[in-house]
Amino acid sequence: MNLPLELSENLVKNNKIIFVEDSTATPGRGLALAQALLETQGQSLNVSTFFNEFSPLDQDLKEILTENDVQKMKEIFENTSPNNTVLLHSLTPLILENSIRKVLQLLHILKKDDKIAAVIATIHGDCHNAKEVQMLLNHSDLWLKVQSLDFDKTVMIKSHPKGKVEQTIYDIQVENGKLIGAKISSNPNVIKPVQVVEDKDDSPLPTSSFNLTLSEKEKEDRSKVELPYLRKKEAKIEYIPDENDDWDDEDPDDDLEF
Repeated sequence: MNLPLELSENLVKNNKIIFVEDSTATPGRGLALAQALLETQGQSLNVSTFFNEFSPLDQDLKEILTENDVQKMKEIFENTSPNNTVLLHSLTPLILENSIRKVLQLLHILKKDDKIAAVIATIHGDCHNAKEVQMLLNHSDLWLKVQSLDFDKTVMIKSHPKGKVEQTIYDIQVENGKLIGAKISSNPNVIKPVQVVEDKDDSPLPTSSFNLTLSEKEKEDRSKVELPYLRKKEAKIEYIPDENDDWDDEDPDDDLEF
């Protein structure tokens, strides 16, 4: 079986947090690839599988977790047998019913838990915005993105400890639930993952279909506009006497005793 190092028996050994992404264009392929990857790890691997949604390709009836509370999910994972690999299908309901921050905190706790060998979670990428996907990618050790029904052009993004990120595109062969082989795609035409920079502005703008921000050029032009009430003028009163003015030379306060 011809497999790259990261997809072979070293999958769990070298990666603690693993995501397998699919979409509405590739339904069920995320779970199928995750299960096929676990098959390559050998019989000695202990796997605890949790489902919180049905898979369109899985005909077997399984117990479905009906509550997607982060704290309860944490307790379930921590109560598994020592040195177990946890497979969760999928992370999407957990994100939709909780904040992305709480999910990231859960991943951080699981990554530090020595009793858990690895966590493999499927995710439906098109159910989340680009910022959420990027944040999850930043907290993963290995990310696999299935882009076709036959697993061709599957993107593998490996995050190394010192910050190096390696991206490779594979044509993967899966037959009868088993990973048969994988080779580097001869036509790696893929959209690179979106790099999202978090906004440092503490006053977030309301959600709108219009552009509520200004470009640097627009900000510069705005600063050059002179507002009417800020125009500097010299204050001066000019009075020209009229011949019909009624002048009174008497002191109006003459009758007062000071």
